Amino acid sequence: MARGAQGNGADDGWTPERSVAGSRNPWSIVAVISIATFMTVLDTSIANVALDHIGGGMSVTYDEATWVTTSFLISTAIIIPISGWLADVIGRKRYYMASVALFTISSFLCGIAPNFTFLVLARVLQGAAGGGLAAVEQSMLVDTFPPRQRSLAFAAYGIVVIAGPVLGPVIGGLITDNASWRWCFLINVPIGALSLFLVHLFVDEPKALQDERRQMLEGGLKVDFIGFLLVAGFLGFLEV
Repeated sequence: MARGAQGNGADDGWTPERSVAGSRNPWSIVAVISIATFMTVLDTSIANVALDHIGGGMSVTYDEATWVTTSFLISTAIIIPISGWLADVIGRKRYYMASVALFTISSFLCGIAPNFTFLVLARVLQGAAGGGLAAVEQSMLVDTFPPRQRSLAFAAYGIVVIAGPVLGPVIGGLITDNASWRWCFLINVPIGALSLFLVHLFVDEPKALQDERRQMLEGGLKVDFIGFLLVAGFLGFLEV
């Protein structure tokens, strides 16, 4: 009765020991990860309106140019199922920062791509980095916010997830008409650098997660490579 009277019953089972916010306001985490989130989901659609220009600049047909989008989606779909495991092995903050860094670098490579094959390969890297961000961000929110606040946190996060693909064609069209299609990718470089800096400052690696990671590594890594290859192949062909 006392617990119910205090209004904390909805938070039973949640502990702040796993929060990545540390002693900071948990809403700072939503603000920080929203930058990388917006950058990632924006790239699912920003290049769509530039495919004609990309095809013309790279001397490929429109159908071939669609691989700029398809390759990104395929690698994103493949990496998501193992993102949680990779975050546990590497460390969640370290894996998240590596994904942001890889997304930023691959965006730069897309922007300076000398040929179409190079561009598609850079988009594969970009998609793999983006897929790694999505799963880790959601686990961060779950661990940082108690159940009674979690719906609001995910609502704010969801607004960013929806806004990216909606604004992507608009931003992509403006960039392509007024500059070059290459800036559809180069625009991510300063955003990614800012995100990396803020994640380093505001996101913690809780001791509870460090202890769990240490115990897992001491017990030995177990990987179902056959299962992963089957899932990766299925998701890859599904996207194609």
